[in-house]
Amino acid sequence: MWSLGNSQSKAAVEAVQSRPAWPAWPADPPFAAALQTDPAVWPAVDIVTSHAGARAATLDALVAAGARGIVLAGIAGAIAWAAGRSGTNWPIRQSLAVAESLLSEIGLKANTRCDADGPAATRGGVCGVTNASGPEAGESRTSYAQPFDHPDDYHGFAMASPPGITKLDGAAVPGLQDYSAQVSVVPQALDGVAATDGTLVSVTIAGPAGTSLRLQLWRARVDR
Repeated sequence: MWSLGNSQSKAAVEAVQSRPAWPAWPADPPFAAALQTDPAVWPAVDIVTSHAGARAATLDALVAAGARGIVLAGIAGAIAWAAGRSGTNWPIRQSLAVAESLLSEIGLKANTRCDADGPAATRGGVCGVTNASGPEAGESRTSYAQPFDHPDDYHGFAMASPPGITKLDGAAVPGLQDYSAQVSVVPQALDGVAATDGTLVSVTIAGPAGTSLRLQLWRARVDR
């Protein structure tokens, strides 16, 4: 609260009260008409500032309005771009998430020379159970007693639509009934590793609107 008990405070109050009013907003018709158009078509101007009087204040107002239009147009353009593509990109992003999940599941299986159902073999020795392409007799992805235990077991594995993508217990994942998956596991040489010791896992996911993508994982075999 102001105290008028001294001359300095009183002078300060009088200075504030006697300050001249701000210059009136320009009434230039072309300027007013420009503000009524879409901000995207507002002219771009260089941002400069001046405080030399009413004419300079008018210039500051024009510059501020132009700069605001540039910012608004940029934000609106980004939102429109994202909104226009979010619907069509969603099946691709969902397919990517499904492919990554399935590849992670397969990658957790030991890529051994012999099948895990048999006893471990010495290096170069005869396998108790020879690993084959595709699941061994009785094995399935959803089995608790004999689940897939090797990347090769997934070769030829598929999830059709409907019911679409399913969990390890066989239950369908809600919202993924329009997606399908196909897995291929084949020998593949890479960077000095022979094809007999390398495995290429390919997961192909098909989704709505004709979307399709493939992710691949290469694994080196481990002697067992």
